[in-house]
Amino acid sequence: MLTWVSLLPFYQPIGPAALKLVTLDNYRTVFSSDHFELIANTLLVAVATATIAVALTFAAAWLAVRRAPGGWAVERLATIPLVFPGLILGIAVMQLFLHLPIPLYGTLGILIWAFVINYLPYGMRYSAAGMLQIHRELEESAEMCGASAFTRLRRIVAPLLAPALLAGWLFIFLMAARVLSLAILLAGPRSQTMAVALFDLWTNGQGTELAALGLIWSMLMAMIAAVFYAVARRSAASALART
Repeated sequence: MLTWVSLLPFYQPIGPAALKLVTLDNYRTVFSSDHFELIANTLLVAVATATIAVALTFAAAWLAVRRAPGGWAVERLATIPLVFPGLILGIAVMQLFLHLPIPLYGTLGILIWAFVINYLPYGMRYSAAGMLQIHRELEESAEMCGASAFTRLRRIVAPLLAPALLAGWLFIFLMAARVLSLAILLAGPRSQTMAVALFDLWTNGQGTELAALGLIWSMLMAMIAAVFYAVARRSAASALART
């Protein structure tokens, strides 16, 4: 249906009369506009959000699962954002940076900040579930051989946890690329994401152009997901072969 609507100058039901109106003008408009800047903004925010959130929850899950001092508190703090609706969290972040002397409001930085907070619980679930499958004895053996905590994390835990971390990264990336409630509150004129642009097209009544842009964006996200799915399967097969 998106394909059909994207080929029309205005919406019409499928029929012989509408076939005479089929055109590629909507795609020409999309490719000639500044939507590529929006794509770059969205990919930058999504990649940064997923990377930071997975890195933070990797460390937090290790502290929580290994029962390190303060690990339980870290786990609770990482899961607290799950109870806040996106609009409430967006308003809280907006008020914070309106009162702090840090020029982040209206930039991509504030979007990344809010998105990381919002998706910490999801990263924590992926990281903690994978960490539970790694026996403590592996780290204890490395510790007896003189390996530091950082070395144990880098040489033992991280490679074994890579499939779970990659799955969590992809999930957070796709969620951050589509979220609207946070982005519509915090985005500035030069820091809009694709979700905000799609919402603006809908509210302006540009339904056919919206269909063309939405179809292109959906295909791009599907290709990225397919690539990461293939990489994750290969990584899991390699880890299984090593064991």
